[in-house]
Amino acid sequence: MTAEFIARLLFPISPRFSPVPPGGVLVLPDLAPLANFHFPAKSFVSCKARSRVSIMAASPADPSMETEAPLAAVTRERKLNTDLQEQLPKPYLARALVAVDPSHPKGTEGRDPRGMSVLQQHAAFFDRNGDGVIYPWETFKGLRAIGCSFPKSLFFAFFINLALSYPTQSYGRTVQNALTKDELNFMLKSNRNMYDFIGWIAASAEWKLLYDVAKDKDGLLQRETVRGVFDGSLFDRLQNDKKSS
Repeated sequence: MTAEFIARLLFPISPRFSPVPPGGVLVLPDLAPLANFHFPAKSFVSCKARSRVSIMAASPADPSMETEAPLAAVTRERKLNTDLQEQLPKPYLARALVAVDPSHPKGTEGRDPRGMSVLQQHAAFFDRNGDGVIYPWETFKGLRAIGCSFPKSLFFAFFINLALSYPTQSYGRTVQNALTKDELNFMLKSNRNMYDFIGWIAASAEWKLLYDVAKDKDGLLQRETVRGVFDGSLFDRLQNDKKSS
């Protein structure tokens, strides 16, 4: 390292300040003792690296990536899946033909959508004659096919044809990927729209009917079961189970 370089470090010249005296001659201190002194280059590098590390360590976490607000308890109760992108490719992409979730990124394996949307597949089960129109008596036959009693099928045959509702949020806390009866009721209450009384009744009736016919032996409504409602695969399974029983 030369004496000239050391002088530049010790006496930096800026537009606002110059060590040049009025006579125009720059007088430097005697740097002869430093002429043969060599600073190891790695000392500057390590110093720079240490300063960068300390700055990074002191930097706070990026608040734009936080999923919980300390003063909003609901953000802690309804946790988000921060690994969804790894479990389900392009989770923001609406699928037209299959009902997907992190455990079934390709939908129901082996099911032919027949060119229909997921909602059309759901409704097609009740279109017993395949003419594209679902009448109350067809809904009645479909409900009987999946194991509903005669009075219940008769009531819901007319009720379902009047109002349909599909709440989709997950509220399972007691058992992972499943809803207890109380959790189902809490989900329905949490998703109510103000003054939408018909929607409240319709959603409650349909979900409780689903719980009644599709809950498992432990009284849980499994996520896979709910997913099967959307593409209609659950109806086929319930129909086959009833035939085999």
